[in-house]
Amino acid sequence: MELTAHLLALVFATFVVLSVVIFVVIDMFGRIDYIKSKAPFLEEVLKRRAALNVLLLVTIFLLVGDGYELLTKEIPEVPNPPALKLVPPVPPAMTIDELAPPVKAQCWVKNYAVPSGPRLWGMAAVFCNTTIKPSWSIELDYGQPVTLGVFAFPVGSEFVKAMVHNQGTKALGIFDAHAIIPNEPFWIMAENPQDDNDKFPLVKTAAIRAKGLFFEFYP
Repeated sequence: MELTAHLLALVFATFVVLSVVIFVVIDMFGRIDYIKSKAPFLEEVLKRRAALNVLLLVTIFLLVGDGYELLTKEIPEVPNPPALKLVPPVPPAMTIDELAPPVKAQCWVKNYAVPSGPRLWGMAAVFCNTTIKPSWSIELDYGQPVTLGVFAFPVGSEFVKAMVHNQGTKALGIFDAHAIIPNEPFWIMAENPQDDNDKFPLVKTAAIRAKGLFFEFYP
């Protein structure tokens, strides 16, 4: 409602200002007689120029005051734009599986005592965690004189092409056709040839040699 009143006041003030301006322009160009002949009722208005000036002044003040009040009270204040807060997306959960370190290629030997008859026998079980292709050799040191017995391999292994030899405390086997299978043991039998020695022939050190490979291991 108040906004409508302000708009009507502005329209009225604008009409008064424009009318006074038109009258001044007509007077400047000497068209008063023409106006009087066409619109006699305007003669009385033109005779009261002082009143027109006062009306113009009042209208100007009204226009200024009403425009100021319209700007400060009626027109709502423009709110500040909403603050924009950017939240970065949560990164996806990552699962890192640690890879087990590579297993070091190596071999082991384990001694077993085999009491049999009047002589003492020892059996050494040898196994590796890697494949060793022929040809390869194994050297065993018993720390005492021994008589080398048999080599026993898993069923299906080929070891016919072999050379076995022992001298003193050491035994040597060379194999040209048998491959060592990972985690598949093979056995070496050895006898204590001394009647006055009651020690089982047990391996102290062992070594396997192959092309580009060398393993030394202990019980």
